[in-house]
Amino acid sequence: MFVAEIPQQTQSGDTLAASFTEKTENMDRKSYNVNTKSGRKNIRNKYQNDYQNKSPKEKNELDEMIFWGRAILFVIAMVVCVLIVAFGGKIN
Repeated sequence: MFVAEIPQQTQSGDTLAASFTEKTENMDRKSYNVNTKSGRKNIRNKYQNDYQNKSPKEKNELDEMIFWGRAILFVIAMVVCVLIVAFGGKIN
């Protein structure tokens, strides 16, 4: 049997249900299917819009993280290449 819960009062006077509704309405999250062309396009557009709306300081921080992430991946790839050449391509 379904029993409806009675919303409890918070300190500010509004109900918990109302505050939950306000929080969920403000959430700008929509999941897109990354396996479809339109889903990938929507994700790419959302990322580009989010990046354009950032402050210059936030953009700089994000660009620095991207740079260092790519630098680390490059160094790892170079180490793997050196190890492959050093061992003559024999992993056994």
